Amino acid sequence: MRKKCPMRHQKESSIAPMQQHREAKGIEKQLQLDTRKQAVKRWDEAKADQDKRKAKRAS
Repeated sequence: MRKKCPMRHQKESSIAPMQQHREAKGIEKQLQLDTRKQAVKRWDEAKADQDKRKAKRAS
């Protein structure tokens, strides 16, 4: 009879699935945050350009 080796099928240095999932969520959230920051920057630039055009027309 063969002797069972506990956790023989897994690598010793493997990362727990929940830990991987948590890291992926963190990366996903960071990407969303960066995308939102870029959008706000675009909106701010567009608003500034619009204000400049309105001021130019008014003078």
